[in-house]
Amino acid sequence: LFAFAIMWTIGGAIADDKTVNYRKAFNGFMKGMSKTVRFPDQGDCYDFRFEPKLKDWVAWDQYVSEYNPITEKIFQDIVVSNVELERQKYILDLHTSRKKPVLLVGVAGTGKTTIVGDFLADLVAKNDEFIHQAINNNHYTSSFALQGIIMGSLDKRSGRTYGPPGNKKCIFFI
Repeated sequence: LFAFAIMWTIGGAIADDKTVNYRKAFNGFMKGMSKTVRFPDQGDCYDFRFEPKLKDWVAWDQYVSEYNPITEKIFQDIVVSNVELERQKYILDLHTSRKKPVLLVGVAGTGKTTIVGDFLADLVAKNDEFIHQAINNNHYTSSFALQGIIMGSLDKRSGRTYGPPGNKKCIFFI
């Protein structure tokens, strides 16, 4: 598990340069570091996920679900499962199950909103104890306005205590 944590905390932020392939160098470091549970020879370290139950590295390809077209869905709401989507959803699941915040960083158009939206839709569909609220901000949004939006989607319990309706857990996507 330590190797998996290192791989995604340090290695997840490594980008390739035009002259030096840092991801390839980090891949060599990771494969050399992991002695007790060896990485498979083929592919990069990023192509595998550690399964504690199996005590082995499993290819991300096994977690990609087959696309089944749904005729009732609007075109822009269609999300096709792929390796990168499943990687990000797994990281989101690890954090939300431990009640930890997540920050996705990237330039416009990389799919951050789509990944989180798909993850939250799956989470709410599988588990009735969660609700989610998406909050869009821009440079006109003040802290007072943001507080009003957040408090508007919660129930007042007592005094200054607010919470989601019923015994549910609320996840805010800002």
